[in-house]
Amino acid sequence: METKPYVQPVSNLAIHPGELLAEEIECIGMTQQELATRIDRSPQFVSAIIEGAKNIQPDIAAKLEEVLGIPSSMWIDAQKTYDDTLARQQVEQKAAHLS
Repeated sequence: METKPYVQPVSNLAIHPGELLAEEIECIGMTQQELATRIDRSPQFVSAIIEGAKNIQPDIAAKLEEVLGIPSSMWIDAQKTYDDTLARQQVEQKAAHLS
């Protein structure tokens, strides 16, 4: 019997961690304004993360952990997965145009 190497499935669905943040604060009944105050940032900054216009950097991930109790590593990993997915999509699009 021939064994095949395990290939981990990879999704092409890119979900910005801001979407996860929006869901989390909605679930706990926190407003964007309240989150902004608690992480010492402007409401516009929080809105930009939620809209996917700003990335979650390690310092913000640490503040989110402090306020929401969700480990900073989850926010950083979610951002990395999003960035990796976008990069893979760009490579695939370029390859498709070359063929």
